[in-house]
Order: sequence, then C-alpha cells, then structure tokens
Amino acid sequence: MPKRNLDYNIKLYYFLTVCSSLVFVAGNWLLFWLMFMNYGEVGIIDSIAYSFGLLMEVPTGAISDMVGKKKTINLAMIFGFLGIGLIGMAQNRYYVFAGFMLAQIGWAFYSGAMEALVYDSLIENGKEKAFDKVIGKAQSLGLISGVAAMIIGLFLYKFNPRLAYVGWSMAYLTGFIISLRLTEPAIDSEIFSWKNYKKSTCLLFIFIFSIRFKIK
Repeated sequence: MPKRNLDYNIKLYYFLTVCSSLVFVAGNWLLFWLMFMNYGEVGIIDSIAYSFGLLMEVPTGAISDMVGKKKTINLAMIFGFLGIGLIGMAQNRYYVFAGFMLAQIGWAFYSGAMEALVYDSLIENGKEKAFDKVIGKAQSLGLISGVAAMIIGLFLYKFNPRLAYVGWSMAYLTGFIISLRLTEPAIDSEIFSWKNYKKSTCLLFIFIFSIRFKIK
C-alpha cells in the first residue's frame, strides 16, 4: 500500500474533525427544541437518546472491527447527516426524537473508529510516536471550529431557526464525501473477537449500574 495514502489519512482526519465540530446549533438548540416541546419533554428525550448512544458504543465498536474503520466512519457521517437533517426539518417532537437517535448512532460509530484508523495508519508508516501530536492538533482544530460555528450559528438562527441544523447537517454530508477518500490500513491493532465483545458489554453494563447506584 502506498505510504502517501496513509499520510493522506491524517490530513483527512483533520478535515473530518473540523466537519464534525461545526455544531452551529451549540448556542440555540434548546430554543429550537422548545418550539416543539416543553422543558420536561426536552429532558426526557435528551436522557433517553444519550443513554441509547452509550449503549450503542459496544455494538458499533464490534461492527467497526468486522467491516473496517473506513466503512464505519462512512456510516457515522451518513447517520449524522440524516439525523441532524431530520431535526432541522422537524414538524413535531417525534422528528426531533428520531433525528437525535439517528445522530447518536452516528456519534457512536465515529467514536473510537476515527482515532483507531489514525493510529493504525501511523503504525503502518512507522510513525506511531506522533499519535499524541496528531490528536492534539485535531483537538485544537475542533475547538476553534466549534467556537466559530457557535458564533455563526447564532446569526443563522436569527435569520431562520432551521438554518443552524441545515448547516450542521451539510457539514456531515461534506464529511461523508471526504471520508470516502480514506484508505483502510492493512494493520489492524484491534482484532474483533466474541470474547472481547462479551467482556466489553459486561463492563458497559457494570459501569451503567454503578452510576445508577451512585446517583441513588
């Protein structure tokens, strides 16, 4: 596999980080949701969706190991595009709930898969020591992009409440197009096994129940 392709993965990672950080709704999402529901319903939908997203971390991780990290990232961007887009077209609370659930699936697919692909790319090129530097640069880009998107989103919302979600959805669509150019590394540092899958599932439920009892 050409070495330059794997170096190109790192550059694409930076672009994907920017795309996934363009949360134009960061400063106005609650105002938009309140157009279709009350505060109580916001809390219920938010808690259900985030709990669902946490549970999806294990199966999506297994899918990533089985089908490959590139395809997993492709799926992440598609789910993000569809989910956020559905919220932007919302006519009632059910649109928001369904869209947020789809987005949670996308975020679960992206979580871990992108960094794993970056790490495997660096290993194959003998540059694994640069991993922390690459991640640090990506986090800086994500922070700058997120702040800029939040400010721009305020103006988009003022012009039309749906535009902030449309912009975020388009960012995911752009991310999907970019992700198609990723190269799957030949090295796979995480090999799927049912034993590890069951272990991860058990650890997840132990973590969830431990939080529940601490809250009580």
